[in-house]
Amino acid sequence: FGENWFDSAFGDTWEWDPATGKWSKLVAATAPSARFDSAMVWDSKRSRAVLFGGLEVPPAGLVAIPKQDIWEWDPANPGWTNRTPTGSKPSARYGHGMAYDPGRGLIVLAGGFDITTGNGLADVWDWDPTTAAWTQRLTGSEPNLPAMRIYASLVTDSARNLLDLVAGMASFDQSASMGPGNPQYGYAPSAEIWDLDPAAAAFTNRTPTQKPWPSGRDSHAMAFCPATGKMYVFGGLSDAMLQVPLDDLWEWDGTSWVEVQTDVRP
Repeated sequence: FGENWFDSAFGDTWEWDPATGKWSKLVAATAPSARFDSAMVWDSKRSRAVLFGGLEVPPAGLVAIPKQDIWEWDPANPGWTNRTPTGSKPSARYGHGMAYDPGRGLIVLAGGFDITTGNGLADVWDWDPTTAAWTQRLTGSEPNLPAMRIYASLVTDSARNLLDLVAGMASFDQSASMGPGNPQYGYAPSAEIWDLDPAAAAFTNRTPTQKPWPSGRDSHAMAFCPATGKMYVFGGLSDAMLQVPLDDLWEWDGTSWVEVQTDVRP
């Protein structure tokens, strides 16, 4: 689901066939509005792609509108369905992490940026696709949580029945350096990795204390490989202000990081 950061957003849907290496554009009568910085995950139990939130850019202007709608794509009967409930739901946000919990058959959402408050988020929500209902599991104020996080990855580790929250832009309180008054939050790329037990809604900081590990980053790509039982991270941005792109590849086995050296890479 595409994006063009500065002047427009895409609302097109594409399908890639790894057997042929070809892309196909899919057309649906109803679809989510054009947007960027949303999150989409695969629900393997129901064979649906689930999309939530992001920033909508209206055709007539550059003022992005945060969204809190949830949509499903059914590849067997190509089309989008709006599943947004009328009751409680996560605040409109972008840059959030989202993953599928196969043990419970639920979609898990963590963090992101709340444009209404101007702060990053540290909350955790479950979405039940059978009822379309959201349930808040953590408000973000509980102890032993990752700092408010945007542009992090939330990835399902099916070998260990956990979700992993990796890197992203972490917020920190600048009050001490900026004098008394309301907290002034800054953001810096994080190198942390946290396990999330989705059933217990409990985080464990698994960040190694000794190198090697990937440098702090945000907007990176991550995926889990069932064949190796490891997770892989590629690229991202290494600096909040300079937006320096990365092209390194790392693997995580649940305990330690190893950089994967390749002669050919994106």
